[in-house]
Amino acid sequence: MIIAKKEFMSLKLEKTLILAILIQLFIALFSSFLVVGLVSFYDPEVLGDYNLNDATIGIVGDSEGMLTALIESDGKLRVSRFEKLTEAEGAFFNGKIDGILVIPNTKEEGNDPIEVTLLLPKNSIKATILTIHLKEPLEKFEEGVRSLRGVEVPAIDLDLPEGTGKDKRSTEFFEFIYALLIPLLVLTPAFISGGLMIDAVTEEIDRKTLYMLLVSPTTLVEILDGKLFVATIIAPLQALCWLTLLQLNGIEIQNMMLTVAVVLLVTAILTIICAILSLRLIDRGKVQLLYSLLLLLLFTATYTIPVIPFNLIARLTLGSRGVFWDSILAIAIYTLCTVILYGVLMKISSEVDVSNL
Repeated sequence: MIIAKKEFMSLKLEKTLILAILIQLFIALFSSFLVVGLVSFYDPEVLGDYNLNDATIGIVGDSEGMLTALIESDGKLRVSRFEKLTEAEGAFFNGKIDGILVIPNTKEEGNDPIEVTLLLPKNSIKATILTIHLKEPLEKFEEGVRSLRGVEVPAIDLDLPEGTGKDKRSTEFFEFIYALLIPLLVLTPAFISGGLMIDAVTEEIDRKTLYMLLVSPTTLVEILDGKLFVATIIAPLQALCWLTLLQLNGIEIQNMMLTVAVVLLVTAILTIICAILSLRLIDRGKVQLLYSLLLLLLFTATYTIPVIPFNLIARLTLGSRGVFWDSILAIAIYTLCTVILYGVLMKISSEVDVSNL
């Protein structure tokens, strides 16, 4: 416990760890806001349910008025008409309108293609709003022109599974939160703990302070136990904190304590592996590289297995059917792995010649 206390106090000097905790804290505190922003990057339509109607589109041309009428009847955007593109550009740069829609004076009943040009501001939420609210009027305009010109689009039977289709509610937020955000947020501390364990062991060897510790009435096993305790316990404590903050953000979390137990065991496995590698390889750079490659290989090769940490945590926090017994099985497997790895660590530590380190 004296070694553990020393290690815990030294964590305050780990700038990388403090920065990682602050980043995770920010994500957990403002998860609702971040989820909306991040998901909208790859699917702007998810913002369609929000009250984002405060935008003005400037329309140039459209003497027939069919598309303009559709946009006005939709009622989600304010419309300003302009005779020339230069007038619309002037209004745009003066902040009077948020985008420009150029509609050629081509008859809807004719045969010439109607090329509509949409000019949007770069890196602006207004561009997203305009894109979302112009989609439906443009689709109706296309259907209207096809009808006037007698063009029929053949129906395609996609043979979709039951429950899919236009009336199916979008699941982008749901998938992003439970399949990506929560597993990454609670497992990142476990990954960092492995790196901390590597630093804790290799630094003692590099600085020759391991000899000073062994001069005291302390064994190598006790030194490793103290370091393992601190590196392992901080991850589930963080996970519990992050899950609580997510719940305060309105994200429903099921099986919180089981999730924390899984994080604890995963962290224990990773820290023990890192301790074994550190005693064997000694060189910090080599150990960190091997640890990174091991993480990539482990989680990539087993990502589709239901009891693997990423999938298991997603199912636990979601409260999937049958996940309780799967989690019990996983916890039993993880516990067995922890015991076996700890036994290997004890055997290696007993065989280590400290004078050669």
